[in-house]
Formats: sequence, C-alpha cells, structure tokens
Amino acid sequence: MTWLWLFKLFAIAVLAVVARLFLSQARSVLRDRLIVLALLTGLVAAVLFPESTSWVATKLGIGRGVDLAFYVAFLLLFFVVAALNARRRDLERSVTVLTREVSMLKARPSESGNEQL
Repeated sequence: MTWLWLFKLFAIAVLAVVARLFLSQARSVLRDRLIVLALLTGLVAAVLFPESTSWVATKLGIGRGVDLAFYVAFLLLFFVVAALNARRRDLERSVTVLTREVSMLKARPSESGNEQL
C-alpha cells in the first residue's frame, strides 16, 4: 500500500470521526445536518478522486481544483460561524428570559408573608 492511500484512509477516517461527532453531539436543525453531510461527502469524494475537483472547477470556470476546494472551505467556514452566532443569540435570549423569571419570582412575597431571598 502506498503512502498516498494511507493518507487517503487517514483523511477519510478523520472526516468520519468529525461527521460522527457533529451528528451525535451537535444540536442542529435538519437543514444544517444535511449541509454538513453533503460537504463531508464532497470532501470524501475529493480525497478519493482528486482529479474530480479539477474537472468540476474547470466546468465552473474556476481554473484549478485546489482553488475550488479553498472556495468551498471558506463557504463552510462562514456557514459554521453564522450557525454558531445564531445559536449564541438564541442562548442569550434564553438566559435573559430565565433571568427575568427568576427575578420576578424572588420579587414576589411568599404566601406566608415572608419574602424569599
């Protein structure tokens, strides 16, 4: 077995681990999961058939396959950043709502006349 095939097997194994971690631990919507799976499938295809990226890049008018790979990587990076930012905003809203509810519960006098601290 050549070094190239060992590298390809290693790269595919890493992609499989990343996919497994994302799908099992990430709380994401179905759309996000499908996008990540499609991109990971494309990466596996690019690892197995590197000449295919050059062919696709030529058809898209990009020039080289490695340029196409960088463009896709940047798109994936922006997608992940946007998804994480949206998740962060949702968590901030949840914390705000919970904080308000706890504050209002503490502000109400108890039924026995004693206030809770």
